Amino acid sequence: MRYLVAICALTVIVIPAFPVFPLNAQEQQKTVLKFEPNDSLELLRAKIKYNDDDFKVGHNWIYDMSPEEKAEFFSRHPNRVRSLTLESDDIGPLKEKIGTTTLPASFDWRNCNGLSYIGTVRDQGGCGSCYSFGACAAAEGTWNFATGHYGSSCADFSESFIIWCLGSISPYNNHFSGCEGADYSYAELQALCDYGVSDESTFPYTVTNPGTCTHWNDPRIQFASWHRIPCGDIDAIKTAIMTYGVVDAAVYVGSAFQAYSSGVYNDSATACSANPCYDATTNHAIALVGWNDNGDPVKKGYWILRNSWNTTWGESGYMRIRYKAARVACEATYLVYSGVTPTPTPSPGPTWTPTETPTPGSLVSESFEGTFPPGGWMQSGCDKNKHYAHMGKYSVRFNSNKDYLITPLLTTPGTMTYWMRAAAGTSSFKIQYATSVSGPWANVPGSPTKTNYNDSFAPQTFTLSGYSNIYIRFSRNNSMVYYLDDLVVGRR
Repeated sequence: MRYLVAICALTVIVIPAFPVFPLNAQEQQKTVLKFEPNDSLELLRAKIKYNDDDFKVGHNWIYDMSPEEKAEFFSRHPNRVRSLTLESDDIGPLKEKIGTTTLPASFDWRNCNGLSYIGTVRDQGGCGSCYSFGACAAAEGTWNFATGHYGSSCADFSESFIIWCLGSISPYNNHFSGCEGADYSYAELQALCDYGVSDESTFPYTVTNPGTCTHWNDPRIQFASWHRIPCGDIDAIKTAIMTYGVVDAAVYVGSAFQAYSSGVYNDSATACSANPCYDATTNHAIALVGWNDNGDPVKKGYWILRNSWNTTWGESGYMRIRYKAARVACEATYLVYSGVTPTPTPSPGPTWTPTETPTPGSLVSESFEGTFPPGGWMQSGCDKNKHYAHMGKYSVRFNSNKDYLITPLLTTPGTMTYWMRAAAGTSSFKIQYATSVSGPWANVPGSPTKTNYNDSFAPQTFTLSGYSNIYIRFSRNNSMVYYLDDLVVGRR
């Protein structure tokens, strides 16, 4: 690269030989210089300075890869086939939340009211498996929030199960497989909804193909659905993060992104110029765990991006990235968890028998969408009623002081999260426990709950780790009408 050196009486300016831009009065904003694949660190820094951005770049294992290694590593690609019908390929329940959710100036699942709902940064190594890490990060964050797990109890799902098990069966193997990357369809999220994902402890990460999957009998967590967030809609992405959890997204990684070490990243790849827009060119899957408007959401706002390149890259494995840089806002997605029962093993393969106590998982996961009362439950008076549900068409209605619902026996429970709806005003509801289904019943500490539900579903979590084998009884504590929707009891 040749350089032009302009020497003035007062200033010495060294700039690369960039195109000359017009400087007339009508052009108020100078053109942002594009980062090119072969840019040296010196040239990247010159362009960053010229663009008036404030982030640093340096050598790291990604930037220092050979062109051939990068071609294999950045393996997210356009769809080669259209063999998969994606029922969840839409905005989903987020539509009702957009515009009605109060969005703070900043939010971060690593520190939400002093608690972290996401585990440590992972390392995909030299394998083109970023799709599994983006999917697992979103699944972990979604499940942790929905079930009240944080800190050391956060989930750690198996990327290998996605890569080598789910990626080995039809129709997913037409869309993602092993270290060969994934296409734009997010079929890996569909697989998490169809079959679920096991725990890292049962199938640790490996970049070596083990051959036939032997992990179909491992306990799995299955998700209800996944949905796309409208392209470039910053408030919609924020709403999805705060309402459902960590989101799975994609970026176009260029030379400056690879070399990023700190600061707020920015580049010129901001447009979602494709039809459909979520087919905009990207080459890497990541996750978004939060945001910060940074005093000026239009000019300075950024996402908190979680990468899978270990903690030596970026800011301990994370990046602060402007809201539309690297096409990060073009293809964001979110998962919905509602305690669904894992689907049996696909054929061919060994028979999968549901287990009562998966790890991590739940002793009871019930959305009250099937037969009521569910198997093993007892109830009096209350009924399954069509209502404005947290997730699904039905919830359980309590409208009499004689109404109650009792769970099956819970063996060594850990936490219990449920979603309740009541009219605006101070509401009160009893949560009780007993070692016998006939009682006597005692209030779980913190019950009766007193919460202003504001005529909308709200989650509430109880810690049950001080009990061994118990039943839980739900009943009214005042004259209000209550609706109980999804309920998840986590194991210890």
